[in-house]
Amino acid sequence: MRLREEEGGNEPLHRELSKETQREMLRRYGVKPKRRFGQNFLIDPQAIHKVISLAGIDRTDTVVEIGSGAGALTGRMADLAAAVHAVEIDSTLAPILKQEFSGRNVIVHMTDIRKFEFDRLAEIAGQPLLVVGNLPYYLTTDILFTILKFGRYISRATLMVQKEYADRLLAEPGSKSYGALTVAARYRAEIESLYHLEPGVFYPAPQVSSTLISLKPRRVATTAVADEALFSGIVRASFGTRRKTLLNALMEKSRRPKNVVSDLLESAGIDPGRRGETLSVEEFARVTGSFHDAGVVVRAPGKLD
Repeated sequence: MRLREEEGGNEPLHRELSKETQREMLRRYGVKPKRRFGQNFLIDPQAIHKVISLAGIDRTDTVVEIGSGAGALTGRMADLAAAVHAVEIDSTLAPILKQEFSGRNVIVHMTDIRKFEFDRLAEIAGQPLLVVGNLPYYLTTDILFTILKFGRYISRATLMVQKEYADRLLAEPGSKSYGALTVAARYRAEIESLYHLEPGVFYPAPQVSSTLISLKPRRVATTAVADEALFSGIVRASFGTRRKTLLNALMEKSRRPKNVVSDLLESAGIDPGRRGETLSVEEFARVTGSFHDAGVVVRAPGKLD
């Protein structure tokens, strides 16, 4: 089975496949979703159309697709964009994508997206890239911060993530979902919720709902941070133990006495008795400036959660 329409006429080159047709295509190729890659293929035609529409792809755009899977989005994006770079780590799916989109404006890369050279591709394209992808739940943070690392080369990312994860990215200070991840991501990007995706639009259906989000890396930070490594350390330390006050959390990670840390917080206009989950990005930036000016280092290694 081919995913391309016959040439001629005004029909799109990639026809809209039903759920049943896409499952049959995967069966014919002997493809089974792999748990180790967190594969849940988007197969619902209406959801596919909505994702493509909200991605806002233009004829001049170069698109990087994260986890192209069976190509349900790939061909539709190729109809709209200058080029689609389909990044697929699965050695079973990558050759299928190459076969299905041979002769099209689709370039297949069999690699881990975390190793992809966004900077080099943007330089070749002569403009920032669009990124579209359905992120595996277990690698969402790694991939998100890979995108943010190359933010200057990316104009916008339209991403499907677990709903609970999207809720954390979009949370407000003082809420249960607000955490170090929220602060770190929002400092680096503008994030917006676009569309709700029920489990049934994927194959196999996950046990949780997903959310389509828009992520626009900031060219210029809205909040100036004196030292990004220190900012990261302070944010991690502040959320390390939610029941601790900022004073206690930062005393522990800076190894400075109570009076010193208290004075630094107060000089930033922050009550030492507050907890980390109540501070905005701007307030964390002020704390960072205060500690930076005093030459105080805060080390809090570990992953964002």
